[in-house]
Amino acid sequence: MQSYPKANASHTVDFIRYLQQRRPDQKLLIFWDGVSYHYQHAMRDFLKTIQANLPPNE
Repeated sequence: MQSYPKANASHTVDFIRYLQQRRPDQKLLIFWDGVSYHYQHAMRDFLKTIQANLPPNE
């Protein structure tokens, strides 16, 4: 598990990348809470990037 000094969009993106590296051939299922940094531009841009090649129903 990774440790970060505070929670924010940048650290969340970094942590998702960490999870992807640990499980490169598996899909990740992530449950978001209502924290505002989950919806900031950096996070949305990152999610669009990693989901770019997925069909719309995935």
